[in-house]
Amino acid sequence: MLRARPLPLLVTSAALLIGCSVSGGTAGPTTPTLVAVSPLDFAGAVPCVDAPGAMRSYVVTLYDLGTADEPQEPFALPSGVVRQSDGSFAAAHCESAAAFSFVVPGHRYDAEVEVYDRDDLVALGAGSRKLVDAAGNYVAPRWTTTCGRKQGGAASEGPVTAAWYLTRFVRGCAPLETTQPATPTGVRVALDDALGALTCGEGPGQVSAFSVTRNDSDDPAQGAGCADSVDVVGLEAGKSYTFSVEAFESGASKPRWATQCHRKAVSGAVVPAACDLLAELPE
Repeated sequence: MLRARPLPLLVTSAALLIGCSVSGGTAGPTTPTLVAVSPLDFAGAVPCVDAPGAMRSYVVTLYDLGTADEPQEPFALPSGVVRQSDGSFAAAHCESAAAFSFVVPGHRYDAEVEVYDRDDLVALGAGSRKLVDAAGNYVAPRWTTTCGRKQGGAASEGPVTAAWYLTRFVRGCAPLETTQPATPTGVRVALDDALGALTCGEGPGQVSAFSVTRNDSDDPAQGAGCADSVDVVGLEAGKSYTFSVEAFESGASKPRWATQCHRKAVSGAVVPAACDLLAELPE
């Protein structure tokens, strides 16, 4: 289950925008006061893996609701983006929880979360929830959700109250919503790890193309060029699959090499298969 594996805590760059240093005096507690959001609370069935259709990064925006005795209109804090080594800011990786230090003990917080199926985007600046690609084009999130709010009229765990020297997590996240078509469940087969000393090409002794057959199916083989890949989709999540791969020289009707590839399917993602090295077939 997701909660069985805690995620590393990442204090975002937005949280570091507000801070101070103190010289002299008596040292106080060193444990920070944080409010955090974890992907384990909102991911649901969407996996965090390096595969098409999977979650790769996310941005959290906290809202300060005031205290229980003195509530206020929700006030958006700087969004949780992470400073990179080149000075740019990016979304948090889906393997880390995002924590914020610029919170007020006793105040209540809920959150909006924007989730992306890519990790090559940058924020417009520190604390910005808007992400752009390398060409400067705005990229909308693949999924969105909220945490700590009523969902469809039903009570959630509610907002979390920040407390001195503790990390408090915003819980009660709604299921991820998306307007984009769902990614099928499948496995991607490529020869990257199977070539070994072989190379792609059209000359003698080079791999020109390959075909993939699912071992537990009567479906016809799918083919691709040596440097391309084959996506086998419509698979059952959680089930392990084995694929037979045959590789051909240019113009050949019979394969010269063969191997096996393996992978367990993950719901809503096309995950890469692991392949043994291609071996030359006997003549």
